[in-house]
Amino acid sequence: MNWENNKSLGDAALKEGRYGEAAKEYSLAVAQAQDERDAAGLRTCQLAFAEILDRQGNFNGAKEALEHAIDGLKEDSEEHALDYATVLNAQGNNLINRKEFVQAEEKLRQALSIRTKKLGADSPQVADTVFLIGKALLADGKLKQAEAPLSQALGLREKVLGRSNELYAESLAALGALFVALRNDTLAEVLLRRALETQERLLGRGHPATASTMNTFANLLLQKGQHDKAIKEWNKALPILEKNLNEQHPLLIAVYNGVGSAQLHSAQFRAARESFERSLKLSERDPEGNRGSLLASLVGMGMCVSMLRDFKTAEPYFERAKTLVERNQNEPRLLEGLFTCYLIQGKFAQALHLVPDQVRVMNESHLTGYVDMLNMVMSLAEKYAGVRKEDE
Repeated sequence: MNWENNKSLGDAALKEGRYGEAAKEYSLAVAQAQDERDAAGLRTCQLAFAEILDRQGNFNGAKEALEHAIDGLKEDSEEHALDYATVLNAQGNNLINRKEFVQAEEKLRQALSIRTKKLGADSPQVADTVFLIGKALLADGKLKQAEAPLSQALGLREKVLGRSNELYAESLAALGALFVALRNDTLAEVLLRRALETQERLLGRGHPATASTMNTFANLLLQKGQHDKAIKEWNKALPILEKNLNEQHPLLIAVYNGVGSAQLHSAQFRAARESFERSLKLSERDPEGNRGSLLASLVGMGMCVSMLRDFKTAEPYFERAKTLVERNQNEPRLLEGLFTCYLIQGKFAQALHLVPDQVRVMNESHLTGYVDMLNMVMSLAEKYAGVRKEDE
């Protein structure tokens, strides 16, 4: 069997959302192309292999495959300019996944320049690169800046590919995610429902891309206070993602945190604790790469254990989370949770040390902040007065 056959089998598996099988076939295709000494075919297979590794969450493996793919290509070669741009595009996507956003945007803008020059502004390849630029900005938290390229990519894909296309649905889902982050719930829901309808029709409900959009829609439901509906949506997505993604994939960890948050809001404290324990275990394997998820897991665990009235156990989770928070970050739940743990345990000196941080988070004057803090002390004292009496 030559590399084209393995590549075709991999393409079919990818299309159907069978990521494990796709990775196996692409790996065989790479080996076949190497044996056949087919340089162009090898690059094609390496790019496909890198894409599936990125989708699975093996970002370092994808990086290595892309380094092999770009080997021998010259930036100033007219003959291989589009091949070079294709690899740059894939490297940009990989850098987004590895949270190296500045480098990602540099690669993508370089690819965009080449593709626009060679193919014209209305090509599908240009739309792909513009989409990834928007994705990089969104992932980096630059929400306002992300809207223009994501909207441009949606318009280009609709014009060139039509609405009945999985890449058009991908753009709808990304814009939906942006408007969830911007708290424009109405527009986000319209976009995400359209994306889900298209993905379910074209790819099926069991495809990881569909499950990814389900996750975004569940986040929207959580944001709207529809906690039970959010849990239901996540329960549909989770088995699909667990089957196809590496267990340390950031999306999978985010789903566990999301489920935990919804359960916490629904007063399902023990179930929430189990969800946060899973996300915490996975986040701790790569604390730098999963810093945001680790913080969310620690705060979630602290809040769950606090609601179960075990303030002594909750305190270390909040303490550890506090070490991850930058001075300019707004984490009122963390500070209030830690303050509560101190207060209930009678650690009044430690509680008072948190007052300046609480004032900073409130973003108010010192006088108003201290008044609010005193009111919170009184409120917490009243809230938990019976708790300590019951525990005794």
